[in-house]
Parts: sequence; C-alpha cells; structure tokens
Amino acid sequence: PVSLALGRSARLTWPTQRKSPKPSEPHPKRAIRFEGDRVPKRRLERLPAVHPRDPRHLSHPEQQHTDPHHSDRRADQTALAIYDGLDWSALGPASQMETLGINATADAYNRLILSANASLFDHEGTGHQLKVNKATETDTGSLVFQTGYQGHAEMGLAGNNNFNVKVSPDGQTFSNAILIRNDTGNVGIDTYWPTAKLDVGGPVRIGQVKRADLPSASETGAGAIVYVSDYPGGTALAFSDGGNWRLMHNRAVL
Repeated sequence: PVSLALGRSARLTWPTQRKSPKPSEPHPKRAIRFEGDRVPKRRLERLPAVHPRDPRHLSHPEQQHTDPHHSDRRADQTALAIYDGLDWSALGPASQMETLGINATADAYNRLILSANASLFDHEGTGHQLKVNKATETDTGSLVFQTGYQGHAEMGLAGNNNFNVKVSPDGQTFSNAILIRNDTGNVGIDTYWPTAKLDVGGPVRIGQVKRADLPSASETGAGAIVYVSDYPGGTALAFSDGGNWRLMHNRAVL
C-alpha cells in the first residue's frame, strides 16, 4: 500500500491518451501541483523525461517534449505518478489506489484519511447520497463520533438491520438510546424491541402548561396530552379529543 500524504512540493501527472506529438508541440499532459511526500520509486517508461532538480518542471506544467523515445510509448496507457524533484515515481492506477492520506498518513485499516477543518460532498446537478455498506446483518455499518479518538456516540446499523443511536461515557460501554425497527418503523427509547409507535423503557415527563397557554386542541390533534399546572385544587393531566381539552380523570372539558 502507498500513502499519499502532504509534505514536500511535488506534482501529480496524468498523461493523456494521445499519439506521439511532433517535437515542436507541447507535451500532451495535464499536471497538478500537489504537496506530497515521496513514495517508493518505480519509474514509468512512458512518463516524460524530466531533468533532475530542474525548477522549470515544477512551475510550468506544459513543457516542450524532447524525449526521443516518446514515439515508442503506447498511447493507450494511463497512470498516476508523482515527481519529487529527482524522479517520477509510480502510485499505481488512479482508480485502484489502496490508501490515500490527505494532510495525514493513511494505513492498512484507515485506508482513506482526511485532516481538515471541513469536507464537502457536493451534488452534480441534483441530489447526493453517502453510502455505508456492510457485508452481513450481524456486521456494523455506522458513523462514530469521537473526542480525542474516543467514541462517545454511534449511529447506524450496529449488529443488526435496525437503525440505532448509541452513546457512551468512556468509549467502551455503549447504551442504546434510540432504536427504530426496520420492519414496523416503531421507535424505542431505552428499549431494544419497541412494540408500539413510541415505546419508552422508563418514566416519561410531560412539560407543564398553564390553562391560559394551552394550544388549540383541534390543531394539536386528538390524542395529544398536556400537564396542566394551574388546575383548581392542583395539577392535572388533560388530553385532546380533537376539539377540546378534557381532564384525564373525569373527561370534563377544561
């Protein structure tokens, strides 16, 4: 594996597919200046000859072609290479790089690493999807949120095909905060198998509302529940029947 990490000034070059030019024509290539470390050398015979430490080749991507052997090179080859000021080094096919580090060093486990203040996955005219794929149901496909490389929250398909949101105080022990079943859409809080549209594995607290501040029962919809804080004689639970707020214990209209 080869990691491409930022460091010394270098240049990535993709030779275009074109037959041998005339000696007077500019060499048919596109060059991109890139800050990169050297990679293990494996000179590509098809790359243009560059005089070592010639500063012109670091500042002017299009140069006159002077390699007499260029006419023997195959025009149907493509490759990704880096020039470090001494020689061209192969990075392998651009579509098959095994690791890539951008301002960081990739490894065999983290094959793609980006160290930056932000990253953007943009659309190309319509929408955009970011996919996380796993091999089997019992595997994990998730996003992990860390502090100091210690995980404290995870969301995704963790060990099953239900959508999970988990949290951890130490990065070792995770609690299942929210689970959404993939077969019913039921949402569970602190439960692994919600049997209702909302299944809570513990007490539920409803915020207090004064009678004068009650929202419209019709707009809220039938089945809504409120906790009335200034009901005569104490507090009371009330529900909406779609038109009025009624007390839970005797169905009286508030």
